[in-house]
Amino acid sequence: MRAGEPHWAGDSENRPWHYGCAERVGLTMSWTRVRHRRAIVAGV
Repeated sequence: MRAGEPHWAGDSENRPWHYGCAERVGLTMSWTRVRHRRAIVAGV
């Protein structure tokens, strides 16, 4: 993905958000937090 290119994020209800908007309202998280959360859910 190139800098300045629009990209998307989702919320807990799988609704798409433009990534810039999602960042502003705090819906984004780092990949390390995502991996950690998935490990907890998987029971690892």
